[in-house]
Amino acid sequence: NSFLCMSLMFSFSQLVDLTSSVVELSGVTHRVSQLIEKLNELQVEWDLQELQVSSSFSNLTKKRYGSRKFPTSEEERREILHENGNGEISLALRDEQPINIAFIFNNVTITPPESDRILVKELTLEITRQNHLLVMGPSSSGKSSLLRVIRGLWTSKEGSVGHNLPPGPKAVIFLPQKPIMTNGSLYEQIIYPLRLDKNNPPSEETLQEILKTIDELLLHGLVERCGGLLNDPHWRDDILSPGEMQRICFLRLFYHKPQYAFLDESTSGLSLEVEEYLYSVCLKYGITL
Repeated sequence: NSFLCMSLMFSFSQLVDLTSSVVELSGVTHRVSQLIEKLNELQVEWDLQELQVSSSFSNLTKKRYGSRKFPTSEEERREILHENGNGEISLALRDEQPINIAFIFNNVTITPPESDRILVKELTLEITRQNHLLVMGPSSSGKSSLLRVIRGLWTSKEGSVGHNLPPGPKAVIFLPQKPIMTNGSLYEQIIYPLRLDKNNPPSEETLQEILKTIDELLLHGLVERCGGLLNDPHWRDDILSPGEMQRICFLRLFYHKPQYAFLDESTSGLSLEVEEYLYSVCLKYGITL
């Protein structure tokens, strides 16, 4: 009987100890479910915002370029997307005359979220193909805020912002000052935001082309440290220097070869010689900066 009582007491104490773990698990599960719900809400808001931006683009181009008919629905935009021999995509009119406008700002005023402090006032601007644009100004003057509005992370307080580019990294890529790194192999870092298809590995030709670009950026030692392009080195904060992370982001840019690239002090950790070389490669690939 005494042994049975001791066994029951031990089991009961284990059950009591599990109570705190169950409560913690319940709390974590609730927070994860809230996160998923919020992400779904943000996705709906993002889709609505994209429709509004596309509609703004159509309205603005109609005002500026007369009564010629522009696409208003997603299906019409697909029909009118014009691709030339170089794989470049631009908006074409019904008479097949391409218009290389990517982004339009019309009297746009920008303020930080939940603030009335004006960063940019009544900006009117067109960003077009092969017309590079340099935005200069002191710190905290609104340069990064302008990119956030272009990307759709912020909304403008006044005015209209429109764009008409197909989704995906082949159209536009943003390179922030603080590089965005992901998990996985070095190859997966380079192809981000795309994902590696385990059932369709990259060809040897693709890997050799990437290795050639890596050598040109003086990153050949990084491949050895990672154990190859397709090996997962389990990235740590100290495995890459700020300059190496910025050069990996430019490897992304050269891999996808988008039509437009927005650079937010993305070469701050690099020397002038490397910076000049990176810009020359962007020009060689026809990337509008």
